[in-house]
Amino acid sequence: YDDPERLAGRQCLITQEGYHIPMDFKQGLAYIKMHFPTEDEVKNLPCVVMTRDFPWDPSRYDKVKSNDVPVLPIPTTVPDPIHPGFNHLGEAIDVHYGECNVAPTMWWISIGVLRVEVPELQ
Repeated sequence: YDDPERLAGRQCLITQEGYHIPMDFKQGLAYIKMHFPTEDEVKNLPCVVMTRDFPWDPSRYDKVKSNDVPVLPIPTTVPDPIHPGFNHLGEAIDVHYGECNVAPTMWWISIGVLRVEVPELQ
C-alpha cells in the first residue's frame, strides 16, 4: 500500500485500526505531513501506535550485494551491434555527414529503418 500511485500503489499507510495515512512523495522519498497537535487534538483524537513493541535492530537487514556479483572477464572482441544502424556503444552507424555529390547505389528497408549504401570515397 505504501508504493506511489504512479507505481500502482495506494500511497498510504494503513494502521491495524484501519486508519489510512496519506503519504507524499518528493524526489523519490516518502513523507507524511505532520504538525504538532493542539491540546484539543490530544484530548479528542484516538492514539494510534505506529511502531512495534519490539527492539529494532536495523542491521538485521544488512547485506552487501556487491560481493555476490561475479567478476566477468574483459571481452577480447567488440560485440556485434544489437540494433540496426547503431554500434555496440549506441553510436549511429551508416550515417555519412557532410558528403556531397555521391549517388547512392542501393536503397532498402531493414526493420523499419531506411538505410543507404554509399560507395567508398577515393
